[in-house]
Amino acid sequence: MKFFNGLRIFVLVGILLLTSENIGSVSAASASTDIEEYSKQFVGVPYSWGGTTTSGFDCSGFVTYVYSNYGVDLPRTSAGQYDSGTAINASELEKGDLVFFSTYNPGPSHTGIYLGDNEFIHAGNSGVEVSGLGEHYWKDRYIGARRYSEKISSSSLENSISAESMGKTKVYWDGLLMVDGQIGKVQIVKPINLWKRTDEGLKFERILWPGEQYRVYRYDNLYGGQYGLGGGYYVTNMDSYVSYKTPSKQKLLLLNGIN
Repeated sequence: MKFFNGLRIFVLVGILLLTSENIGSVSAASASTDIEEYSKQFVGVPYSWGGTTTSGFDCSGFVTYVYSNYGVDLPRTSAGQYDSGTAINASELEKGDLVFFSTYNPGPSHTGIYLGDNEFIHAGNSGVEVSGLGEHYWKDRYIGARRYSEKISSSSLENSISAESMGKTKVYWDGLLMVDGQIGKVQIVKPINLWKRTDEGLKFERILWPGEQYRVYRYDNLYGGQYGLGGGYYVTNMDSYVSYKTPSKQKLLLLNGIN
């Protein structure tokens, strides 16, 4: 009896260890898949020098915008992103890594997000588009890659796990992929400040522009009421500036795998 009890414990421990490893690998893979799908929503958005919104992006503005959806605060310029990330070799590229090129200026003057299969998405002269690293123009100007995916917080990873990876139907809400833990969404009506909560209080991050929409994970009554967008980011509850919506019962049932 003691032998079988010991064997039972050994097997249970082994199962728990394997399960924890699988959960970690699924989370990372799902996050990169979600980044790929999220970034592709913006294909066709026009190029705009200094642009950081869906009305127009420059290359680093586009990358910054995409990563901000996962609570990652990237440096604003291509050079800053190149200097701050974890350097990786081309042979180590994974979905979500940033790739850099020397174009109009020496050094890292252009950036994009690697999608796998030797492709990357970026804000080029024709707007947000998918290009190949093997294309003559980009191949000759490629200077390296950087990884920021490890900066995505555990909560962001959990929220980024797609419904598909959990055996559920993917649920899109006006083009925005819904995720577990989401209680609603806000659509920006008028330009409004995005804040980040720190130990010292709220810190101004940037301006959100009309037409943009964000997932909401929580709401509190601090500072007159705030919607939590994940990653420590908040937007103030101002009815004339943001429109808050909650998902329908049908969307919630789909999100939870109940058809």
